Amino acid sequence: MSPIAKVFKLNRKGLNVSRGLIVLGVMLVPIIVLDVIGKEQYWVSVAFGALFVGLSDPGGEFGYRASRMGLMAVMGAVLTAVGFGIGDRAWELVVLAAFVVTLLGGLAVKFGLHRFVAGTLLNAWFLVAIGLPAGYKLDHVTSHTWAQVLAWLAGSALWVALAFIMWLARGRQSRPEPVPEIPGDVTPRKLTRPIILFAVIRALAVSLAVGIAFGLHLPNAYWMPLATFVAMKSSFQQSALVAEQRLAGALIGAAVASLFLLTVDAKHALEAIIVLLGAVGASIRGVNYALYTAAIAGWRSDRDRSAPPVQPRCRVATRALHVPRRRDRRDRDAARQPAPKARQQDRAPRSRNLHGRFRLRMTNAAASLRQHPAKTSSPRGMTAAGSPSPRGSKDDERVCQPALGSV
Repeated sequence: MSPIAKVFKLNRKGLNVSRGLIVLGVMLVPIIVLDVIGKEQYWVSVAFGALFVGLSDPGGEFGYRASRMGLMAVMGAVLTAVGFGIGDRAWELVVLAAFVVTLLGGLAVKFGLHRFVAGTLLNAWFLVAIGLPAGYKLDHVTSHTWAQVLAWLAGSALWVALAFIMWLARGRQSRPEPVPEIPGDVTPRKLTRPIILFAVIRALAVSLAVGIAFGLHLPNAYWMPLATFVAMKSSFQQSALVAEQRLAGALIGAAVASLFLLTVDAKHALEAIIVLLGAVGASIRGVNYALYTAAIAGWRSDRDRSAPPVQPRCRVATRALHVPRRRDRRDRDAARQPAPKARQQDRAPRSRNLHGRFRLRMTNAAASLRQHPAKTSSPRGMTAAGSPSPRGSKDDERVCQPALGSV
């Protein structure tokens, strides 16, 4: 069998249409309600809370199922609070948190395979949660950590309520596990050296991916550690096959998302496409992992690039605050540094006024000299006999004193 045939090998028995319809209803109701109240930024937490709590359903009597799903909801709420709380902080703190959560998720196999899968789901949600705050900040979307926690709990409660209604409709009978692909074994296992080593290596790889993506401030930074987390398997053959299927699915999903984004402009039409892609992904999960990844990648890409609920009042207020400041600063600089032409124009009348006043004073001085002929019988610097007077003589002083006094 060729490598491409292995990547796209189909298992037609894995098709589950009823699961896709349930996922369609679970995602459609919250997106309509949140769209009406203008809180679409909390839809991701609601959707993941409902879907992951539903996947953790162990089956059996409803009381046992409700207790396990409630525990999953509480642990998810804690991780939601931590993820949204540190998501926009220093990337070193995010790397440390990702390492601890991934390591504990890998060691959860001690409590059985089913709980290990539940821990894996919580780990994946935590990697998504630490990447959402930075994206919301870039899109100017207001998001509160406590509101995201409530959204996760609301999604979890939605699935528990749906399970309760189905339990009543089926005569209050014990129900098998809703997702057969997830093992239901809860037998404790011993933590051997290979298990611990694999958990540590996976935690280091995820932490490295988080450090690269968050340290470089990449958009949608959680995609890189999430892909690393999903692709790592216990054997090289499984890791290589999953990595190839995920890469092929991501390329197909990106092409599908680009097609929809280029041809569909209506916001509600994009939301409908998002819900349909999520339902298709849930239906074909057991058919082929590459096709499932394509549907989920298209779902997330459309969701990330669809019009976010930006608050226009904040933008208007920002412009109102910053534009007048720039204008005031520009006017102040112009007042401090007048143009050269304006200074020359201001200086020219002043110089003309000084010259005119000097001439007026000199004219008055000459008139006063003519009114006192006795003191000024001899020209300046000449004696009565017509000979030059010595420098610094009294005649020179008498001539200069009236002029200097008038000036």
